[in-house]
Order: sequence, then C-alpha cells, then structure tokens
Amino acid sequence: METADVTALAIALATGVIVGLERGWERVSREDSGPGLRTFALAAFAGGLTGVFDSEPLALLVFALLGIITVAGYVMSGRTVSAPGYTTEFALVITFVLGLLATRGFPQLAIAAAVVTALVLGLKPEIHGALRQIQRLELLSTLQLLVVAAVVLPLLPDRDIWIEGLNLHLIGWFVLLILGLSWLGYVSLRLFGQRLGILLTAVLGGMTSSTAVTATFSRRAQAEPRLAPALRTGIILACTIMPIRVGVLVYVINPALLHEILPGLLALVLVPLLPALRSLLTQHATGTEKPLELGNPLDLKSAALFAAFLTSLFVVMPWLQSTFGVAGIYAASAISGLTDVDAISLTLARKSLDGVAMETAALGIIIATASNTIVKAIIAATFSARLLLKNTGMLLVAAAIVAGSVQFLSS
Repeated sequence: METADVTALAIALATGVIVGLERGWERVSREDSGPGLRTFALAAFAGGLTGVFDSEPLALLVFALLGIITVAGYVMSGRTVSAPGYTTEFALVITFVLGLLATRGFPQLAIAAAVVTALVLGLKPEIHGALRQIQRLELLSTLQLLVVAAVVLPLLPDRDIWIEGLNLHLIGWFVLLILGLSWLGYVSLRLFGQRLGILLTAVLGGMTSSTAVTATFSRRAQAEPRLAPALRTGIILACTIMPIRVGVLVYVINPALLHEILPGLLALVLVPLLPALRSLLTQHATGTEKPLELGNPLDLKSAALFAAFLTSLFVVMPWLQSTFGVAGIYAASAISGLTDVDAISLTLARKSLDGVAMETAALGIIIATASNTIVKAIIAATFSARLLLKNTGMLLVAAAIVAGSVQFLSS
C-alpha cells in the first residue's frame, strides 16, 4: 500500500469521526442505542477501503450491505420508539460515500462535506425552531422567489423579440432584483422590526415599500397622536431609503449613471433626514405595541403587474423619445413616479447604455423619485388628517423641489 493510500484512508476515517462526534453526542444526550462515533468512523473507513481497491462491484456490494444494515437498524429502533426518525441512518450512508470520495481523489471535498453534514445535524433545534416561526405566507413568498430565480428566469429568451428593446430575460432579471430586495427587507422586518421599535421598522420597511410605511404610520399618527413625533421621524427615514434603493438599482445596471444622479439623490436624502435626526434626538417615544401591516411584496399578482409595467416602459420609452424627444422621457418619468419609482429607474438605467443620453436618464430618474416623494407627502398629510402636514408633508415636498433643482442645474 502506498503512502498516498494511507493518507487517503486517514482522511476517510477523519470524515467519519467528524460526523460521528455529532451523532455520538446526540446519542449520549438522548441515552439511546443508535449509531455513534465508532459506527460512523467504521462506515467511513469501509468507504475508504472500497475506494482504495478501486472496484465498482465491491463498492456497490459494500454499499448494499450497509443499506441492509441501516434499514434493519431503523426497523429495530421503530419497535422501541413510536415515531423514529431516519436522519441518523441517512447520515450513515452519506458518511460511507464521504469515505469513498476521500480515496477516489476528492479528499478536500470529503472533509468539507463532512463538516457541513455535522453542522446540519447539529443545528436541529435551531432549524426546527426557525421552521415553527415561519408563516405559510412567508414560506410561499420564498418559494415564489426561488421559482422566479431557478425556473422562470432561465426559460426566458435572452434576446430582443417582436420589437427592438423587448428582452424578456432582461425584464425577468429586473423583476428578480426587485423581488430579492423586497424579500430581504420583509425578512429583516419580520425578524427585528417589532423588537427594535418604530425607527428600525421604518428603515427596514423602506426597503420593501416606503409608500406603505408612510400610509401605515400616517394612519397610526391619527389614531395615536402621542406617537406622532416618532411616527413622523419613521416616515422620513423610510422615505430616505427610497433614493438609496434607487441608487443601488442604478449602480447594478450602469455604475457610471450613479455618479450623474448622485446630486439629486443626496438632496432627497439629506433635506428631510437632517431635521428628522434633530427631532429624533429630542423625542422619547420610540416604540409601539401594535404590529405594522406592510403586506407581502412577493405575491404573484404584484410580480406580474410589475413585469407588465416594466415591459410597457421598455416598449413605450423608445416611442416617446422618437416622437416627443427628451420631453417625452421626462413626462413618462413624472407619471411613472406617481405609482412606482423602481420600474422607471431600471428602464432609464438600461436605456442609458444604449439610446438615451446619460444626462437625460439621470434627470428622468430624479423627476420620478421627486414625483414619488410628493405622492408620499400627500399621503402623509391626508391619512393623518393634516397632523403630519407641516413637519412631514411639507418637508418631503421641499426635498423633491430641491432634488429636482439640484439635478437640473448639474445636468
């Protein structure tokens, strides 16, 4: 036997020890008679030996014998346990395969897989605890996101179809980007929002929908005026997340365009944020008892509507530019910003790479974000019965005006 074979067998044995340590500890803590450290070490060593002999029939025979022994052990444990699990038996089979890999030229992969296997086995309480906390709607949202990423997106053709500029794969990628950011914000809000209060909820909620945060907080301010100072600050913080989110989206598509829109985005952030921070330092109410209803941003209807809106922009924007010139792009930006700022931002960022001047795309994005900010100012003033008109609504309007002016002057 060569030195390399001895080393490979030692690594195979080590994989069994790694997984067996976790299973052995679990066995001792439960005081049962299931497979432990020695069993897992021997299973991995058996896999290593079959790998050294490099005989496929022998490997299959030993694997079959291990399977029979594992099934027999599972049946025997079922006589003493009302609902026996089969995780340990399945881990035993994996350990045999790891030992085989170690002597078939994949020692590093075998060790890494052994560590991952032991980690997954050891995280049983945490995994089960997390699963108990997941709501059905959140599970479906995660699955929908995975379907878009792993099933729908690869099937979309990555070329222009029917008319110039209509690339379904590109549109699907944009939708996935928006849904991913929304999912991240929703999960963060679900985990930390209520424990850390209004302010963190506003920041995390702004990643999902600053308009939803504005509407929710404004209604709460009317119902509970004592929380108005904290809710007012929360609305401002959520609204400052929107231009930051737009900056991230633009940077992903066209990093050079971010430099062009930076003056306007900074105005949208700093004009309302500085007074909000000053107010934050002087207020004491920072929490609320009622949960915030921000909804689920990943339902299929919302994704379909966003995709349809984005597709229409991809089709209409070249026509507006050819028919009305730059004015058509600005008009489309202002109208789109009334309902959604992400779609028009993604569209202009893409068009700035081919067909639309960088300065035009930058000003169009700022017009859309300013339009969206004014809409939230109206929502804040209306939903709060004018309680937030002066310190929130007017502040947001001022931010929109300053942002548009700064961007126009810098173009």
